[in-house]
Amino acid sequence: MTVTNPVTGATPVTGTNLGVSSLVYDKRGNTTKLADQTLTYDGADRHLTTTMATGTSVSYVRDGTDRIVARQSTETGVTTTVRYGFSGSGDASDVVLTTDNRISSYQRALPGGIVQALSVDGTSTWSYPNIHGDVMFTANGAGARSDITLYDPFGQPLGAS
Repeated sequence: MTVTNPVTGATPVTGTNLGVSSLVYDKRGNTTKLADQTLTYDGADRHLTTTMATGTSVSYVRDGTDRIVARQSTETGVTTTVRYGFSGSGDASDVVLTTDNRISSYQRALPGGIVQALSVDGTSTWSYPNIHGDVMFTANGAGARSDITLYDPFGQPLGAS
């Protein structure tokens, strides 16, 4: 059996044939293998790491309220850590911190779900979501917009237009 998107016919992981042996679940229903990805979880079923067959990996650190406060990625032997800061009780971070705890950017939530990300170098990016919350397009500080990305009912990108 191959798992495909009923709208586009594509598999969720590009370039793979997701057969029965490509999807493995643990006793709690967590996906532990998805094609060439291995996923791990903690005792509360929170996603901790994803490791690709190529050795690339991503791991997450959470705070006491279950928010992701750090993301560490390793690719071709180079490890990058990004930390997130919060000023309220919500799940969306307000600031992004470098490894040495310097602010690299901060975000402002605006009406309609629009988010403005401001970098310390003075650049800004505006993200415009659809009603589901998926980012349909972005614009830079001058208003130049990216291509529009449409999504299927399962949240999979259908492509840019």
